[in-house]
Amino acid sequence: MLKKSFSIIIVIIILFISFSCSMGVDPPVFTWVEPPQSVTFNDTDGNIGEIGGIAAIRRSIDEYNIDFYSIYFGTPDNVKVELLGEIPSTGGDLTFILIQI
Repeated sequence: MLKKSFSIIIVIIILFISFSCSMGVDPPVFTWVEPPQSVTFNDTDGNIGEIGGIAAIRRSIDEYNIDFYSIYFGTPDNVKVELLGEIPSTGGDLTFILIQI
């Protein structure tokens, strides 16, 4: 019996929103941040129709404006489906353990 192959895209969304205030509240200002250098995922769950494993994230070159990385389960065309978790930036590479879904 062949194991089904699943296409998994973990979308890392990094967004830093800064607000400037003067007489009132200005609209949000979106600040560009460098994305992670790489993200890899290895499905170690052996059950058909389920996934689980470790996502390895090589940190952004510049984490000055990054408070956390958001991990999403998504479609091949980068549509976010479900937020799986958030990992605080630490200045180093990160891992995210995805427990069987």
